Amino acid sequence: MDTTGVTFVSADFETEDWLEKLVGAGFDPGKPSFFLWEGVTMYLDREAVEGTLRKIAGTAPGSIVAFDYYVADVIEARSFYMRYARAILSATGEPLKFGIEGSPPMREHVAAFLESCGLSQEEQLDLVQGTHRTLAMAGFATGIVPAAVRG
Repeated sequence: MDTTGVTFVSADFETEDWLEKLVGAGFDPGKPSFFLWEGVTMYLDREAVEGTLRKIAGTAPGSIVAFDYYVADVIEARSFYMRYARAILSATGEPLKFGIEGSPPMREHVAAFLESCGLSQEEQLDLVQGTHRTLAMAGFATGIVPAAVRG
């Protein structure tokens, strides 16, 4: 794999200004970009997730963010499996913190969440399918920075 031109920038989304760090490493927020944000949201608090999405919404129109998420009800579930999973993750210092409202229709909840952060939903997929009686457990979504509205 050719990594020429790739710059890795580490940041703590809850305590650091990740966008400032990217800009410092040469990132141009004025150019449309693709943000791949996998395996992160569920370990952050709501404020950090919303703040990150709002910063992405402040980048160039046409920029896209793709991310996965858990459904809030799954994270808070009282089943033995989820209590065990939460205990293990907490013991390793990575507790589950964030989930998106998941009652059907999930697509509408994700769209409203993205819109509250200044993004338009492009796609939403349930990763572990729910049925008309059960919730999806997780999902994957893409949001786009909309074109500026002209007055």
